[in-house]
Amino acid sequence: MMYKEVENITSALLLGIAVGDALGVPFEFLPAQAIRSVTFDKMSGFGTYNQPPGTFSDDSSLTFCLVEALIQQLDAEKTAELFMRWKNEAYWTAGNEVFDIGITTYDALSNIEDGIPSHQAAPNDERSNGNGALMRILPLALYFDGWSWQEKFEHTKAIAQITHGHVRSHVACLFYLEIAHRVNQQQLAGKSMSHEDKIHLFESSVNEAKAFLAEHDFFATECPHFEQIFRDITTASCPLQNSGYVMHSLQVALHCWLHTTSYEACVIQAIRLGGDTDTNAAIAGGLAGISYGIESIPERWTQDLLRKDDILDLAQRWVKTLPMQ
Repeated sequence: MMYKEVENITSALLLGIAVGDALGVPFEFLPAQAIRSVTFDKMSGFGTYNQPPGTFSDDSSLTFCLVEALIQQLDAEKTAELFMRWKNEAYWTAGNEVFDIGITTYDALSNIEDGIPSHQAAPNDERSNGNGALMRILPLALYFDGWSWQEKFEHTKAIAQITHGHVRSHVACLFYLEIAHRVNQQQLAGKSMSHEDKIHLFESSVNEAKAFLAEHDFFATECPHFEQIFRDITTASCPLQNSGYVMHSLQVALHCWLHTTSYEACVIQAIRLGGDTDTNAAIAGGLAGISYGIESIPERWTQDLLRKDDILDLAQRWVKTLPMQ
């Protein structure tokens, strides 16, 4: 496997998330009709959080924290430690300011600060299923090769439950990561990524995921929450919702990825839905970055991305530690 090929993937993954995130930040919470006329010719600024153009949010910051931890080892405690540095010291923020933090994430990190172990600190009730674990989990996909489904689930759960303790969030992260893992394998093998290829990859992932999940006690109660994604998302007219609920964000990201043919189109579609624009575009953008490569991310966006050089440096440091190198 060529070093440069893997470096392209790490860079595309991180920039894919950060660019989608930064594009969506000014429009968060706005309805779709308020974004309809936006051209996205360049990075916008200010808006919802009054941040300058190119500012990424917690979605990217926590992803970068996860990568910093992975460079050392796949360890939940180290990851949680870096998450707390972000919360308390603005570590890996775009402008030395934490301007957005989810309620569930805040509660979990506060519990860790109070001495509760990271695997027990997160709220685990059904209502605590925001998209805060899904938005930052993507780097773990590059470690899936050679793992059994059970190993994939256990590692995914360990990282996701730092902030989100309900199994629905863990399964959503697992399914997203499995899709990304298969896309990564396709890219490294130099295979195409047509619409038909995506549909086949998605459907084969669904079949294997359902077979694995059926072995677990939670399958009966959780499977209905995934059925609309498993059943309807391959149709272009599938209804989408734009809230911060993990299932809505997973559905938006996968639908935008399945029904577009470029990074640019994928993230713009995610943002035009309104609502949780930065997170939905980050989740979709990371997957699109892996799918189409770093060259697919428009320079008119990356040139204004804050800390771009730091992000690329992180990608270069990360690739040197990856097991698939």
